Amino acid sequence: MRNGIYGIFRLDRGPIDAGNRALLGLGPDPDCLNLTGVDNTEPVAISIDRDGADIAVFAGYLDEREDLAALLGLAPATPPARIACAALRRFGDDAPVKMTGEWSFAWWQSEARLLTLATARGCRDPLLYAAVGNHVAIAPDLRLLSRLPWIDDRLDAEGMLFALGRAQLRRHSGN
Repeated sequence: MRNGIYGIFRLDRGPIDAGNRALLGLGPDPDCLNLTGVDNTEPVAISIDRDGADIAVFAGYLDEREDLAALLGLAPATPPARIACAALRRFGDDAPVKMTGEWSFAWWQSEARLLTLATARGCRDPLLYAAVGNHVAIAPDLRLLSRLPWIDDRLDAEGMLFALGRAQLRRHSGN
């Protein structure tokens, strides 16, 4: 598997197909995590934080992690995934600016059915997603996502433009 974050979710609380889980390397067992991170070279670069049914995965490194933890009222040794969650709670959309480094981050809040994805400006690993109806999947590999049976082969040109375009372009369009 390629380094990065993998996940699959149903926004309508429906069951997740075991075959779809297996395609993303999550295993067929529905009791397994729906979200995980992989780093074949530096496994320590993956931080996973669970809070009840919620799960956050941080892949990469935060520069000045201890300073950010202190700013958030957390212990210096707090794992990066927990720091990222705290930063998002406190700073909202401005959190990535405070989180310098090279990283990718995904946070699934189960009760709210809310998935938050974020990357540093110098994104460490691709953080790609597909959303169709109530299905959402995350992977660092477009080919892997395209193998899911609910993903068609049509190119979403506008979606690609917004995903790859500069933040100013996305702001100008109202997204």
